[in-house]
Amino acid sequence: MANEKQEEILKKEKIQYFEQDIRTMTKTELVKHFSFKGKKSVNPTLLIKNLIWQAYTWIKNGKMEPIEGNIRSFWYMNVKPVLSRMGFNTTGRKFTEKLYDVLVEIIVTHRLFRYMDMGFLDERQYQRSIGKANGSLILFVEKDGLFGLAKQMALQNDTTAIATGGFPSYLTLEYLLSDMARAGLLHEPVHVFSVVDYDPSGYWIEQKFIEQLHQYDIEIASQHSLITPDLMPVSLLDIAKYRLDKSSKTKNWLKLTNGLNGEPYGLESDAVGGKKIREAFEQAILPYLAKKQPGSGKAAMDKSRASYIAFLASPPAYLQR
Repeated sequence: MANEKQEEILKKEKIQYFEQDIRTMTKTELVKHFSFKGKKSVNPTLLIKNLIWQAYTWIKNGKMEPIEGNIRSFWYMNVKPVLSRMGFNTTGRKFTEKLYDVLVEIIVTHRLFRYMDMGFLDERQYQRSIGKANGSLILFVEKDGLFGLAKQMALQNDTTAIATGGFPSYLTLEYLLSDMARAGLLHEPVHVFSVVDYDPSGYWIEQKFIEQLHQYDIEIASQHSLITPDLMPVSLLDIAKYRLDKSSKTKNWLKLTNGLNGEPYGLESDAVGGKKIREAFEQAILPYLAKKQPGSGKAAMDKSRASYIAFLASPPAYLQR
């Protein structure tokens, strides 16, 4: 990103450069720099934004060591002690969730840097497999328990596979896309094949994965939900189905999918069985199997997207100094 654009974002978000370690500031100094307008109390969101930015710039320049942990590691080291000193209640999830939200804003929305530039470790590095010839076909499974099957199918068809372990995280997706960018797989649209539970949670996990791909400017050519009731004979479906609760979440899902013949029943993806999942996947990918080499669409891509893909493919900032 051009420095001019970056400085414009920093100014708008009231993110500043400080020579002093923000974590060592007194209460008076913290109120002076990070207070609500016209008030004498710290704005925790503004404080967190500046703690993140200082950590990123210092890590990039070698003044601070990379986190080498997860986001909660950063919370314990850089955020919780400061908020606690200011009298905020740091138990519960309120402020940790705020930290996650601020990171998404800075990294995904504003694209000031990447998770990997902070040194956040890729805890799910063994829950993905990158294909080559058909690597732009992404097999996405909700459950870690199904990743072994997904990896087998991916290797057999030279596609990409990932298990998110529930709702996908932006950090996990960034590492996946970084690997795909380095392999030249993001210069063409991707096709997504989902193995999620046929229930409200599975539906929204799938939608979140698609939403996050869009937020990373990934062009999605097609989307396929592989787990459907018609994969199983009625006799087995009656055994495997389970009743859903009466929440609004279930009612909304029923309107979108019709459930099981209009009834509020769900189906675990595991219950379908490996053979049926494999058959569904191999049938779904047939129209998209490689007809050209990865990266052949590179010339037709607009410059801004090409630049962003190159950004995703580059090593962490602190390794470039």
